[in-house]
Order: sequence, then structure tokens, then C-alpha cells
Amino acid sequence: MERISILIYRHIIGALTPEEKAELDEWTARSRENEKFVKRVTSPDELQRWRERRNVITLSVRHMICVCVLIALWQMTVATGCAASLHLI
Repeated sequence: MERISILIYRHIIGALTPEEKAELDEWTARSRENEKFVKRVTSPDELQRWRERRNVITLSVRHMICVCVLIALWQMTVATGCAASLHLI
């Protein structure tokens, strides 16, 4: 399944070679379930959902980084006893 995942990803980004396309087409044709799976994960609606999830994750990671930086700054402020060194925007 890992190979198929790679092929589907390369299909989505438009980077399949002709050989890879043939491999994905062959796997898709093996069963109705495979065909439905490929159609579902490459549908515009599903791709939009993944973009939205990626954006949420990206924002969450950025938020976590900002919180970590603020904690580190707060710890430095406490350690140095210099409250004026911490400026929040």
C-alpha cells in the first residue's frame, strides 16, 4: 500500500511518469474497491479537506512555536530579574 500511496501522491501533484501511471491504473483496475479508493482520495472535495487540515496543522505548529518562544523569554526574564526585557506585541 505504501507504493500505491506514493503513486497517488505523485498523481495528485502531476508528477507521474508513464510507467507509474500504468502501475497505478493497473492497481486501480484490480478491484472495484481500489477504483473507489483512488476516486475518493483524489476528488476535489477530499483534496480541499486535506488542504484545510494542513493549514490547521501549520497554524497549530506555528502557535506552538510562538508559545515555546514566549515561555523561553519568560524564563529568561525570571532568571535575569529583568521584567522590562520581555516585550509582547
